[in-house]
Amino acid sequence: MLEPKDLIKEKLDIVEIIREHLTLKPAGSSWKGLCPFHQEKSPSFMVSPDRQSWHCFGCNKGGDVFSFVMEKEHMEFPEVLRMFAEKTGIQLRHTDPKLQNQKTILYDIMEASVEWWHGRLASDEGKIARAYCTKRGLSDDIIMSWQLGFAPESWDRLSQYLVTKGFKLADIIASGVVIERPKGGGDRRLPFYDRFRARVIFPIRDANGTVVGATARILPGAKEDMAKYINTPETLIYNKGRILFALDRAKQAIKDADFAVMVEGNMDALSSHAAGVANVVAVSGTALTLEHAKLLHRYTDEVALCFDEDSAGQAASRRGVDTLLREGFDVSAITLPAGMKDPDECIQKDPALWRAAVEARQPMFDALFVRAKKRDMTDVREKKAIAKDLLSLIAKIPDLVERSHYIHKLAALLQVPETFLYEALPHGDRNLPMGQTGDRQGATASRSRETEKPTQDRHALLSERLLALLVQYPEHVSKIIAEVQPQIIVIGPLRDLYTDLHSLYTTQQSSEAIAALREGKKELFDRLALAAEHFFSSFDRVTIAKEVRTSIVELKRYVIREELTRIEQEVRDIRDEAKTAQLLERADALMRLLVELD
Repeated sequence: MLEPKDLIKEKLDIVEIIREHLTLKPAGSSWKGLCPFHQEKSPSFMVSPDRQSWHCFGCNKGGDVFSFVMEKEHMEFPEVLRMFAEKTGIQLRHTDPKLQNQKTILYDIMEASVEWWHGRLASDEGKIARAYCTKRGLSDDIIMSWQLGFAPESWDRLSQYLVTKGFKLADIIASGVVIERPKGGGDRRLPFYDRFRARVIFPIRDANGTVVGATARILPGAKEDMAKYINTPETLIYNKGRILFALDRAKQAIKDADFAVMVEGNMDALSSHAAGVANVVAVSGTALTLEHAKLLHRYTDEVALCFDEDSAGQAASRRGVDTLLREGFDVSAITLPAGMKDPDECIQKDPALWRAAVEARQPMFDALFVRAKKRDMTDVREKKAIAKDLLSLIAKIPDLVERSHYIHKLAALLQVPETFLYEALPHGDRNLPMGQTGDRQGATASRSRETEKPTQDRHALLSERLLALLVQYPEHVSKIIAEVQPQIIVIGPLRDLYTDLHSLYTTQQSSEAIAALREGKKELFDRLALAAEHFFSSFDRVTIAKEVRTSIVELKRYVIREELTRIEQEVRDIRDEAKTAQLLERADALMRLLVELD
């Protein structure tokens, strides 16, 4: 019987999973893209749908769909296994200690909590909360599909429920749904209590749809001194600087529309999805971070911001523009109809108004200039403030033509010479529009080339190329076996494999023996097949034959030159004339071999 991991892998498409993280293009029967684990300009990251594996021939990392997600998302195996189990509908045996770690326990607690809250919303005691949801335009379908919930006015009902489900109190507290009271002071109340009480619950999920936290809103009629919204605190599984509310629901719509809409509150995002605009996400209880931006960059290069019209919302929008520009996004702005303070209010009045506002989005800098024109241009302090505010953003525009365009526009608005604005740009950026980019760009390119260097040495690369040809093009096996001895292959798994193949072919072993070797070293054979796709997918038969000859010659030439280098060093170091004569005789023989190869 197959293990859960193998059952899950049979149901997953590795290309589909990896394409959520980077752009892939067809390359023969495989797919190719820029490696996400090191900087490179030419794609060397290969994915094989047939073998359900990946390998980068620049940094030499590789594996299956599990290892990719673990490496990319910095997740542990139990977390990835759980995530894919939910995605494929495979039931895990949670009693298996190998499938459990602290994070998966917290995931289970959050899932159980959301189910309990959702049940309370559907019950008689959730009547007032359901009425609130209906008033906010949330249909029964939205309530069901988003698993909205209700936390009753109780100090310990959720915590007691979780204990009866078998969870330890320490883990329940670590999940954030329960708060531990400070010890001491003679307090006779329960040593812990439920965090959310008499509130509507909005589950927070990560990009894969796994519940990691919750936002809770007070119901109408609550005490005025109560916070309108409270969130799960940061936990082992919930980091608000890395989570975007509704991204799990929005990511496909973002890909389809080729832009994301970012709003300020969970209710704004939820209302938008209910209104049919599904490419919307929200920051939740924090400013937009670079981690948020990097997360969105998996799906699009454009983000349209629509934050609340109050001063706090505009300040958040300003910080968001800064962050998104640093990450290289095209940033646009959504302007709400006059008198509307946020997307939710706009949708409550008329969903068509929101859809029209999204459609009419404009480049962020154009929107900022519209806003700047409304200020008093006769006041020099206002003009200085506008220049400072806009220049700090304009300086972050990577495209020099676009940057020059907005400096020209700002100069016209403020009625000052453009040179003054160039001088006022933040230090390090002021000369870029004047064409003085060579040294900086050259340094960047140099650093890029440095990070692009492969970790494998030339001997390993030449050996890998030759074995890739042998594995993928068996019609050339006899030529390679006849001309290449195992000892010239780089030491390690490649030499071990070639030694076995050399022995099997030279002793004319049966095809069953060769098949058994392939099965026993499947992972290495798969990697070599991917290498063949990477290096030779565009070659025709004649070019492949030439490549076989070239690879044999290059490998031999490399090994000979390395030995000549070692001999040269030994001759310099030793004082034994007889030994020196032997070394020089060996060097002469090697030089003759080099001449023959040339």
